[in-house]
Amino acid sequence: MHVLFDDEIFSTQVYGGISRYFTELIGGLAAVSDIDVRLPFGLTVNRHLVASPHFKGRMLAGGRTVPGGRTLTRTVNRGAVSRALARHDYDVVHATLYDPALVRRIGQAKLVVTVHDMVPELMPEAVGGISAHFSHFKEMMVRRADGVVAVSATTAADVARLLQRPVETVTVIHHGISDEMRWKPEFGHAPGLPERFFLCVGQRRAYKNFAAVAPALAGLLRSEPDLAVVCFGGSPFTEQETAPFEGAGVASRLIAMGGDDRALASIYARALALVYPSSYEGFGMPILEAMINGCPVLVQRLSCLPEIAGDAALYFDATQEHETTELLRCVARDTDLRRQFADAGIRRAASFTWQRCADQHAALYRRLAS
Repeated sequence: MHVLFDDEIFSTQVYGGISRYFTELIGGLAAVSDIDVRLPFGLTVNRHLVASPHFKGRMLAGGRTVPGGRTLTRTVNRGAVSRALARHDYDVVHATLYDPALVRRIGQAKLVVTVHDMVPELMPEAVGGISAHFSHFKEMMVRRADGVVAVSATTAADVARLLQRPVETVTVIHHGISDEMRWKPEFGHAPGLPERFFLCVGQRRAYKNFAAVAPALAGLLRSEPDLAVVCFGGSPFTEQETAPFEGAGVASRLIAMGGDDRALASIYARALALVYPSSYEGFGMPILEAMINGCPVLVQRLSCLPEIAGDAALYFDATQEHETTELLRCVARDTDLRRQFADAGIRRAASFTWQRCADQHAALYRRLAS
């Protein structure tokens, strides 16, 4: 069976969760005997794909635009994909984003689309950089697709509710977690880490909800002088985020850090726990990244987070400041509790593999092609 992936995400995203998912999926499908993966384009700006042995093209840095607003990479690759599609020698086309031009060119092949979340539709104010065209094209592709993949049951339900796609026609396939995200001694440790700290990862604004949990974290630091909070990634702190820490006199122990996957893995491995206050996620990859590193996880019982974390996480309600502070204090002081949830997380993460993800995609492709 021949499965073609278009170039769109690999021509536009340098790093990111969507391009990592497709790169891991392509790698997993290479181990499935009856699946022949086709990447009919020779350029990429994406660092995940260029590191894959399954991509035979080359990296093109710079992202120079051409008339019409597309990058040079996208323009060249789109022509290559169009020529490949014209040969009609494939069974399935898996769109890497939402290019409606694919619909006009795939002929009798089956179209598969993956929905990663419904944030632009549910919270457009949180993704101001995404145009209305994005959501329109997404809806067009989802309605036209022969197969729709959702990365969680929560996302599948949102697709059904917001895009009028019957939920029974949406296939839920969870992401995996790569062993490359597990800390190893050769990674070393990120410099400048405090001895004892809670960790927050990624963007913090809007539905990511850091401001909601900041008062509880600040209250904890005020009463526990040996603790800090490390925020990895994301934009610079806002006044709203830092105000509770300033008010508690502990702003110096709110620390921003950045780095690559190895640095992040080393920070997970050293943290007392990951505090993940998000109120909505399509999947919630930091949960698994923490778990694979033996880092206990604290999440809200919202959106897909219980679906991914299961009983291997501690749950809090960010609207209940006192209760949240007490839970954080308990985690900070109780070594046995941390060990219990670290072990539970390692077991939980082991069930999320990219090969399992690829095998489930292969099964979907077979069903559609038959």
